[in-house]
Amino acid sequence: MISRLVFGLAAGLLVFSNVNARAADEVGVPECDRFIAAYETCVNTRVPAEQRPTVTQSITQMRAQWKQLAGNPQTRATLPQMCTQVTEQVKQSMGPMGCTF
Repeated sequence: MISRLVFGLAAGLLVFSNVNARAADEVGVPECDRFIAAYETCVNTRVPAEQRPTVTQSITQMRAQWKQLAGNPQTRATLPQMCTQVTEQVKQSMGPMGCTF
């Protein structure tokens, strides 16, 4: 009985830490967060393995830049439109690989 309780508690903590990790990775602007999630899925499922590290690094840099912009009230308002434009650009370039955004 105790082992099930400990296992259940450990599983709950793992889920909680994964949710917190995802929240920490979010930009905080829905258009940007949806794009990044879709782009990461595309990269992880469609981009050839030898190209993934380069694209993943650019996603990491993009996320960091957008988070910085989101933290500034003067630039935050520009992010929804910026992320929508980037989504359209990447959608066209990654479309041939079968990615959807």
